[in-house]
Amino acid sequence: MKYYQDYNRLAAALFEAYPNNVSFKNGLAISYSKLGETHTSLGNLDKALKYYEDDLKLTKELFEANPNNVEFKNGLAISYAKLGGLNAMRKDWDNAKVDYQHYCQLELELNVASPTNVDFINGVAISHTKLGMTVLALGDISTAQKEFAISKSLFGKLQKDISSSIYFQANYAQVIAVNGAMDIIAKAEVNMTGILEGKAIFDKINGQSKNLDYQKRAAIIEKMLQPGSDLKALVIEISMFTL
Repeated sequence: MKYYQDYNRLAAALFEAYPNNVSFKNGLAISYSKLGETHTSLGNLDKALKYYEDDLKLTKELFEANPNNVEFKNGLAISYAKLGGLNAMRKDWDNAKVDYQHYCQLELELNVASPTNVDFINGVAISHTKLGMTVLALGDISTAQKEFAISKSLFGKLQKDISSSIYFQANYAQVIAVNGAMDIIAKAEVNMTGILEGKAIFDKINGQSKNLDYQKRAAIIEKMLQPGSDLKALVIEISMFTL
């Protein structure tokens, strides 16, 4: 915490002394983002919200002043993603939805401009997952299904094209299980095929990796298979993970 507080103070002093310096403004935005992350990890969600909002304000100004700068555009997308994640943690689903809509639009534009950039394809996939989560929390099951289906298609392409990446395999396994759960939620018919398929991939991954994040996601999928489980709550819970 102290490191980022010192970083923020120094960045603020530099920006105050040189307000037209783009690098110093960007550095201040980054310092706000880091403080937001730190307070989020400590459970100080109200403080985190303030820092993420300060970060968003500066990154938006940077992008609006430099609309052709890909770094600033991507930075703005990330700022919306972080703010959306925090609002989701706070159960402020309406604001989370708006944040993720901005995130998705920016990632789509970045992807269109650079269609082979894996990071941008991944960003689009993640943004649709997050939108699916928020609209599901708001009770819009049909739209949630559509959003999760898009993310499944994109993650499927990524894990196929980069088959050596456990990261993409895990994301694909998650959305397979989520789409399976969504089918049950929407149709009220018990068909565990999708959830079981996602579980099988995670079992393989966890046999190769000791990644705690993957183990937690696999445990949530295990809960999906239990009779009487709250699938909607579990879909939201697993979608909260940073993909």
